[in-house]
Amino acid sequence: MSRDFISGLRARKPDVQAAFVSEYGPRVYAFILDVVGDTDDADELTADVFLKAFKAIRGYDSSKASLATWLLRIAHNAAISHLRHPKLPTSPLERAPDTPDTEPYEDPRIELLHRAIGLLAPDDRSLVHLHYFENARLSDIAYALGITEGAATVRLHRIRAKLKKLIENDYGE
Repeated sequence: MSRDFISGLRARKPDVQAAFVSEYGPRVYAFILDVVGDTDDADELTADVFLKAFKAIRGYDSSKASLATWLLRIAHNAAISHLRHPKLPTSPLERAPDTPDTEPYEDPRIELLHRAIGLLAPDDRSLVHLHYFENARLSDIAYALGITEGAATVRLHRIRAKLKKLIENDYGE
């Protein structure tokens, strides 16, 4: 399927672009939302990521990373850039009044974990998302974040220790 996407995207076929967004859009959005923590920003950044991907597809090299990993690298860079250089705050034009931004978790430990992850630095949230929610290999994580596999392993170990400390402080154990 990736080869079909690549050739269709390089040919700038609208139906292939739409299928590509349908296939990878939810993953990219979830990743960005975990990093930036705001649904409106995640919506905007997700659209930006796909526009960047469409423009950069000619430079994609399948020997370096899978299409999904390449796309998540673009998403990571966009999210981190957004957090480093925030735009002026805007308010959404429409918002359903009864729609909560997040759904409550049945298990309070999961809520506690998500709160702790939200306290991490954006780069660390990216690494956690890729490792635990995308089940990405360390080599793919390293590529997406622009670091070495060794650095990814060390950072993951440190993040786990930091999360443990954050949860213990919050939970009182």
